[in-house]
Amino acid sequence: MKASELLGAIAASPLKAVGWLVSKVTGMSDEMDLDLFTLVTTSKPLPPNAKLLEPVPRILPNGVKAWVAIIPEEGKGLYYVEEPTLSEEELRAYKTLIARLQYVTKLEPRMGVEAYTPEALEAYIVEKAREVSEEFEVAGIYGLTKDKLVYYVKRDLIGYGPINPLMGDEELEDILIVGYDKAFIVLDRRWAELDWLETNITLSHDQLDQLARRLALMGKSTLSVAFPTVMCMIPTHDRVTATYRYEVSPNGTSISIRKFRKEPITIPQLLEQSVMSLQMVAYLWEIIEDKGVIFVVGLPGGGKTTLCNALSLMLKPQFHPVTIEDFPELNLPQENRHSLTARYSKAIRGEGGGKRGEQVGEVSQVDLLRQSLRIRPDFLIVGEILTEEAPVMFQAINTGLGGATSFHATDVHAAVTRLMEKTIGVDPAMLSMIDAVITVKRVKHPLTGEMVRRVPSIDEIKGVNDYNNVFTWTPSIDRFTPTDTRAIAKQSFALQKIKTRRGLTEEQIVGELNEKIHFLEDVSARHLERFSEFSGAIKSFYAAKARTVASKTEPAAGVEEKPTIVELPLKTESVEDRLLKRLQTRERA
Repeated sequence: MKASELLGAIAASPLKAVGWLVSKVTGMSDEMDLDLFTLVTTSKPLPPNAKLLEPVPRILPNGVKAWVAIIPEEGKGLYYVEEPTLSEEELRAYKTLIARLQYVTKLEPRMGVEAYTPEALEAYIVEKAREVSEEFEVAGIYGLTKDKLVYYVKRDLIGYGPINPLMGDEELEDILIVGYDKAFIVLDRRWAELDWLETNITLSHDQLDQLARRLALMGKSTLSVAFPTVMCMIPTHDRVTATYRYEVSPNGTSISIRKFRKEPITIPQLLEQSVMSLQMVAYLWEIIEDKGVIFVVGLPGGGKTTLCNALSLMLKPQFHPVTIEDFPELNLPQENRHSLTARYSKAIRGEGGGKRGEQVGEVSQVDLLRQSLRIRPDFLIVGEILTEEAPVMFQAINTGLGGATSFHATDVHAAVTRLMEKTIGVDPAMLSMIDAVITVKRVKHPLTGEMVRRVPSIDEIKGVNDYNNVFTWTPSIDRFTPTDTRAIAKQSFALQKIKTRRGLTEEQIVGELNEKIHFLEDVSARHLERFSEFSGAIKSFYAAKARTVASKTEPAAGVEEKPTIVELPLKTESVEDRLLKRLQTRERA
């Protein structure tokens, strides 16, 4: 094609001209170009011996269906996705659209850019798809099957590709694939007793590698042979952990996605699910209000972060809480909250530029803990303590800060043992600064057989191997004890410390516990369970208490309030005069 012909082609059909230029530069014909773009569709039907667990399919975003079933003979749960199927003509139209859109769209190279909201991205892609369909003579089939074609175009350009349906199901907690030639498996909140459910989504080696790299890119990170592991947060605020090819895993590329709820669970929801009792919540609320220290311990997936976030909703609205995390999972309603997240670097300093193997520009949780002490927090929340963060946090709370964190341990004794290990190195004398240790577990309900979360115990630490059990869960009857607030106040070492520190009587501390219990009962009765509703109720609770305090300072009716007069000296002594007096005093001495 001559220059004049090329200019005419550009004027007549810009998109076709771009496609022609790309094919010439890359040395590929149009046919070879289209063959590079494959479509992964999921429509494998359930096995004939599968028994449906839900009579009707779940309707996911964009009309995709999901069936949950079980194979009774094997006891294996299934989660099968049903996406729209495409004919040969529709498939070719899809390849034409996706190939050209790769060249004509000018989006940012990653998701999460503020300039592009999800709605704006979708509108942009749909408009460009229409333009391309008209330019490349697939407008007819595009008009007939627009919904199906646009679904796949959006899924593969700005979505999560073949796992997009899984990402759209709010009931899924985890998405996992352990290597090549495997199917994706999921954890479903509704069917937790079946553990992992096998899906009908399988990918080739190249497709799995591409998906892992894409997820890393969405998380503003990288995954390659040089850096074969990644842990990042993608735009949906879900956590991705991945390995690349055979570099660190004999099974090949693996992907794990921990999905978090879009709206955090609140205390009323935990009470409705019987995770803990009203008395437990009132007791913990009293400790939080007094800027005490709470540790939430449990196994992975037990609900530690969920419980820690729910408890933080009861902080005073005027508090200045600081959260420190590897990834931003906590969601607090306080206007003065200060969120800090660690930054991990893949740049390594060589021998001549400092310590060999040192990470350049990395900011760890330990660095952030030290930083937090300079910004005067009222309450310090560390998302999770692993090793070296523990001694620094104990030094922080030793200054009088309130705090909460989660920690991997089976119970209070295991937590104390781990904290004193050399790898963590907490001074045993500091352990008594922990006011309450909450153990949360994922257990099988004794009556229904469902997998549920329960707080089997809340303990206080008096010293090494010296614990005070305040609350206990009895599995056989699914009950928490004790329930009498007077007995709780006498039994709790932490509440006794609060009573002494604030100069309260036994009746007053019991009255505060009962006041909080009545408030929680009222909130539950009014179904104020959503994040914004419960946060608003907490604000109203403390606003009412502030009005009560203010009313006590108002003058009595008929009594005229006299202004307080502060008398100042007529002459203020100057700095020079004070220095002269000191010199004269020293000379006399």
